[in-house]
Amino acid sequence: MNLTRTVVLASLAIMVSSSISAVMLSSDKRGQVLIFPYFGTLGGNTTAITISSQSSGSKALKVHFRDRQGEAVLSFNLYLEDNGSWVAGLGQVNGETHLSLPDTSCISPDLNDGSGSVVVPATSGYLEVIEMGTIIDLDILRLIEEPDCEALNALWAENGQWLDDPSFGLGPPVGGVRGSASLINVGHGTMYSFVATALSAFSDIQQHTAPGELLPNLTSAHDAGTEANATISVLCINGECIEDTWERPVDAVAATLLSRRLSGEFSIEPNIGGSTEVILTFPLQKFYFDENNFDQGITFIGLFVYDRTGFGQRQNTICITPVLSKCEAPYQDSNLPSMRILSFNNAVSNHNTTVTSNILSEEHVSFFPSPEFPIIPESGQFEVYLGSQFGHSITSNSRAYTGNPVIGVVLQEFKNGQLTNDNDQLIQANYGNAFELSTMKE
Repeated sequence: MNLTRTVVLASLAIMVSSSISAVMLSSDKRGQVLIFPYFGTLGGNTTAITISSQSSGSKALKVHFRDRQGEAVLSFNLYLEDNGSWVAGLGQVNGETHLSLPDTSCISPDLNDGSGSVVVPATSGYLEVIEMGTIIDLDILRLIEEPDCEALNALWAENGQWLDDPSFGLGPPVGGVRGSASLINVGHGTMYSFVATALSAFSDIQQHTAPGELLPNLTSAHDAGTEANATISVLCINGECIEDTWERPVDAVAATLLSRRLSGEFSIEPNIGGSTEVILTFPLQKFYFDENNFDQGITFIGLFVYDRTGFGQRQNTICITPVLSKCEAPYQDSNLPSMRILSFNNAVSNHNTTVTSNILSEEHVSFFPSPEFPIIPESGQFEVYLGSQFGHSITSNSRAYTGNPVIGVVLQEFKNGQLTNDNDQLIQANYGNAFELSTMKE
């Protein structure tokens, strides 16, 4: 081993030893895992995605595009150099969602068939990115930095070094991965941007797998510092952090994302063309249902809406679950959606009907109107309450946690069609903002 390679290994060892050995939400939006709550190509929307490795070494990343039911519809390995970024865009071409690949970063398998894009069999969904490990072999680092993607992909081919030993040349993940996405609609003149949710200290071992494999995923957290088959989580509430151990890694990840209540603001004021829609993404729901864990998988949504004076009413409960006799709710979906769209709308005439949202053009079951709340205010605030069928969601080695692992984003759009240009022609002036919902953890 030469001196340079020794220095690289020593530096990485220091970075790993100084990290907290417990999966937790990242406070600076950088980590080993990224969860993008939404991508979409409906209604003229396109999605621009950026993933970057910020001063933390070259990375091997697993990227999973998932549809609204949580199924992986496109998965690949992405290799990023230190301080490098990968950019891509999603849009519709002839009714199909295409992922354009203008970036030169190396992807395995090579998805570019010469057209510069690859089909993603979903019009919308969410995205997860898992750091599999940090590149510590100088020859592989050179291939990533040049980049020489053909030579890098040859490591997975017959007689390739990674085909025989996927761990070759990789050390444990060290974090520092960041992501952002922008939902752009040229016709509407709007752009909604948000930063991906990041998890720190997800794994203390490298988990480099072949491009065709669906592991690692959000259930792959690993912590060798605990007892056998146990993983530590850290959940911070109002400045106080709770450390717990879990028999299953997926529960440790769930604890970091768990919320009992989410809140935000809305506006549907007609004089400014206001629209408000909420994205609720449940990134672990598919995994719990795959294990027949209905305790955690079944999600109830209760909505409270308040006007500016604080007056409010409770909306009917929405249930995300297969059809169950105990689920008395207007929405029951046997497709087990991992992502739900809620829109605020007084124009819908029938309660519990399928409507298309204004901003995302997503079909969803309408909350409004309802027998309890026929008319909603034009603006105010709202709270979304989450619960499970059996009173609590997950139980650690020491306590029960209520709520559900969720990421919430609210989109607000306003329209002004009365502006004119220098030629006295009417021009479209739309405005949009995206906000992360505030969460309450219990």
